[in-house]
Amino acid sequence: MTYNRNLNLATSIEIEFIVPNNTLPNGKMISRRLMRPLIDAINIPEVFVTYDHTRCEDNSNHLVCEINISPQVYEKDNLDCKGFNLLTNVRNALKAINAEVCTCTGLHVHVSLNPLKDDVNPQTFNTISQQNWYRNNAENNKAIVLDLLDSNKRLPILAIQDFIIRYYDDISEVEKIVAPSRNGINNHFCKYPESVNPNWKEILKRTTTYDGLSEFHNNNKFYAINCLPIDTKNTIEFRQHHGQINQFKIFRWVKLITNMINHTMVNRIETRNSPTIVFDDIEALTPDQLFPNARANDKGKPLYELLFTHKNITTELIMRNCGFNTPNSVRRKISELRQRLQAMGINGQSAITTHNQQCYDNPYGASNGAYDLNGYGINDIWQKKTIVNSGNTLALKSDDEIGLASIFSGLDYDTVHKLTHRT
Repeated sequence: MTYNRNLNLATSIEIEFIVPNNTLPNGKMISRRLMRPLIDAINIPEVFVTYDHTRCEDNSNHLVCEINISPQVYEKDNLDCKGFNLLTNVRNALKAINAEVCTCTGLHVHVSLNPLKDDVNPQTFNTISQQNWYRNNAENNKAIVLDLLDSNKRLPILAIQDFIIRYYDDISEVEKIVAPSRNGINNHFCKYPESVNPNWKEILKRTTTYDGLSEFHNNNKFYAINCLPIDTKNTIEFRQHHGQINQFKIFRWVKLITNMINHTMVNRIETRNSPTIVFDDIEALTPDQLFPNARANDKGKPLYELLFTHKNITTELIMRNCGFNTPNSVRRKISELRQRLQAMGINGQSAITTHNQQCYDNPYGASNGAYDLNGYGINDIWQKKTIVNSGNTLALKSDDEIGLASIFSGLDYDTVHKLTHRT
C-alpha cells in the first residue's frame, strides 16, 4: 500500500505581536481581566488573545502578546476559504490596534498528527472549529472539533522522522524564508538540534515510539521543530518563522509545512508486507506422506522406506536393498529427497543426516576407496518453516522511486519564489 493522496491537515496558528504598554494597566500582574481591553479591541470570538510573558527587548514600553487561532485546514490553493478569511480578520484587527512584530516575536504553527476524516469537508471542519474551539465551555466544544479528526490515521513515526530530517537538511533554504533573527544557531527559542547534539539524526532514526519522539529534545520545546506537543496535544510545532501578521505570508508558510508533510506521505514512504518465518516441530513424514503418488520405477520411495524403518543405515546396505550401483547414485538420491523436503518447507539437512564410516565402527580406510561404509540417518522430529504475514511495515521507498528530499518539492514556482524572496 502507498499513500496516494494528500491528507487534509488541520493547523493551529499562534501569532506573537507587540502593543504599546499603555494599552493595559502599567506595572500590574497581567490577568484575563486586565487583558479585557485588548480582547475587546480585537473582538474576534474565533481566537484566543493572551499575554505572552516574554519581555520585548526591542521596545521596552511594549507588551508581547499572542493570538491563538482555532484549528483550520488551509487548502493548498484556496484563498477563498473560511480559514484564510479568519487570517484576514485577525490581520485587520491587529492593524487597527497598531500591533507590530519585532525580533522577539515569532509565528508558531501546530500541525495535527491526525488528518480529517475522509467524510469531513475542510470547509465544514473550519466552520465547526470556528464556532466551537474558543467558545464558552471550550473543553467540551473542543471535543466536538477533535471528533472530526481520524484517530486511526495518525501520521506514522517514519513520516515524522522523514520530514524533520528533510527540514533540517534543507535549513539553508529555510533561512532564506525567515528573518536573520530566527536563525536557530543564535536564537534560543528555535534552536537547531545540531547545535546541541551532533548525533541527533541517529537518535531520531532509532526512536520507535511517539513518546520517544515527544522526548526527543529532552523535554525542551525551544527548537525550530518542537516535538513535545506530540504527547500533550497530538501536534508537532514549527517555531522558526519570525513574527508575522500578513495573512498571505502566513498562508504560504503553512502551505510549505503541510505540503512538505504530504510530500513525505505520498512520495517518500510506502507500506510493505512484512512476513515472519516461523519454525514448528513436526513428526517425520511416513513414506506414503512423502511419496503419495510414487512411480513404480522411482527408487526414492524404497530408499526413504528403508531410512524410515531403520532410522540409520549404511550406504552399502542401501545399494544392496534398493538396487543402486554406486555410492554416488545413493548420494544423488539422498540429495533429491532433501530437495523434496525443502520444497515442503522442511529443513532437509536436519531431517536426513549424513554419517561418516566411523559412526558404524568402521576404521579409516576400511572401504578401500569405495565410500560405501558411510551412511544416512533420519530424525524423528523435523523442523517445518511457515511464513506468517505479520502485518504491514512502513519503509522509505527505494532510491529509484523515492521523491526528492527538498522542502519545496511539490510547491508551485510562485509560492517558492515569494517565500524565498520574502515578498
